[in-house]
Amino acid sequence: MAIASKLVKHLFKPAPQPNLNPYWYWLQGIALSLSWSSIFVPAAAGGLMITFLWRRGWRELDTVVNRGWLGFAGWIVITIAFAHDKGSALSGSVLFLPFLLLFAITAAIIRTAAQLKHFLWLLTLSTIPVGIMGILQAVINRPDWIVPRLFKGYFVTFGLSNDGRVDSIFGYYNEAGIYLAMLLPIIAYFVLGKHKPTSADAVSSAPDPDLEVTSDRPKWYENKRLWAIFALVISLATIYLTKSRNAWGLAIVAIFSLAAYYRYWLIVVLLMLAALVIGWAVLGPIFGFGGEWLRSLLPSAIIDRLVSTIDPNQQDFGSTSERLNAWQFALKLIATRPISGWGLFNFVLVAPLFNYDLLGLKHEHNFFLSITVGLGIPGLLALLGMWGWVSWLGWRAASDRHDKSTKDAIVMALMGFLLYLLSGFLDVIYNEPRINMLSWMLLAAVYGVSRSLSQTPVLDPALNYADADRAPLAPDRSRQDERDDNGQSA
Repeated sequence: MAIASKLVKHLFKPAPQPNLNPYWYWLQGIALSLSWSSIFVPAAAGGLMITFLWRRGWRELDTVVNRGWLGFAGWIVITIAFAHDKGSALSGSVLFLPFLLLFAITAAIIRTAAQLKHFLWLLTLSTIPVGIMGILQAVINRPDWIVPRLFKGYFVTFGLSNDGRVDSIFGYYNEAGIYLAMLLPIIAYFVLGKHKPTSADAVSSAPDPDLEVTSDRPKWYENKRLWAIFALVISLATIYLTKSRNAWGLAIVAIFSLAAYYRYWLIVVLLMLAALVIGWAVLGPIFGFGGEWLRSLLPSAIIDRLVSTIDPNQQDFGSTSERLNAWQFALKLIATRPISGWGLFNFVLVAPLFNYDLLGLKHEHNFFLSITVGLGIPGLLALLGMWGWVSWLGWRAASDRHDKSTKDAIVMALMGFLLYLLSGFLDVIYNEPRINMLSWMLLAAVYGVSRSLSQTPVLDPALNYADADRAPLAPDRSRQDERDDNGQSA
């Protein structure tokens, strides 16, 4: 019991303000169990949002950025009115509207650097079930051993797919690979020990109780670096086993970006050389400049998978041709309705109007085309503009920090979110609730911390988080209103 109590205390940290504890504990539970279920975890997030609004009201969410998101939500509602199929557009709005509220509430809960770092640590732990299940599928390889997924149309098996791929506890290979790839920079943050404050940090910043370094050897459940190394190894193995070209590319980008950020130039050079060698082996025989001999030296699983992307003679080239066909139709739809769009989830429904054969694809396989088809060009520009604004606020806050561990935490969270955006060039994964939640919560955590670290509160006049420790917030909406009334009287 003593170990269990210490473990819970290690996993669930109190909030800087006691009034935030119920919501902060709730959010920590969501982060820790995020990968487990695409039904129950989003339902838990919905319960958090309802409870927060019921108990605290909306005033804490009234910020300049959140007003921008409110405007974007208004545009989504407008496009529903002009959609080809309004029912499908309304159901498609569920992929955005609740997550906008989740963003606002997460940013209101996460207010300190210590919270951000602990939140990232819990997300790191959430990758362990995904990695373990992926490896078990490859080792056991018993597709007839089935774990039913409640309320979903697919099952989790303990075996490989017909083409030798793993999907872990996700419904599709790309989803499992992209989830892990998004969290690679955050896992590496703990593997490299960047979460530990340096001596210079101790002088230049306030004490961080979550990052205190003791002379005692940490217990097995407290040794973050060992757990992170374990998570990194099984995550990389599972990404490889998914055979997802999108996830492979994201993993390489993540490693390259990490190496460049931390100035591990040897790794940068080795990655560039590896990319050149693999590119020669893949493209050389197709375009007639050699490289056949390299194919025998490299893993056939990687080479064959990459060759099938561009070689029409390969059986798996169909996935490429289908994507090109869908992108061509998406561009045609955008040209037809560039402003209002056709409504979310209307891509397949509109195809019969143009007598267009989508070759079996159910969506655009490109996030940016999907948004533009559904919400029009203004919708895409508004979404990218808001994301860019929040990312810039986070980057500016990170650049202003003197303690490296906090700066790196912000950068790693932003890097994970940018990997999510990169995945959108070849796929549409915001249909998966866990990945959608992960992207919004990463950005929200950055925004919440950037508000407290910002030196220019004029950008966010609704609330000043810098005074959070001196002015605790009311526990519920009635006391919040009372505090605002008193402030106005003064």
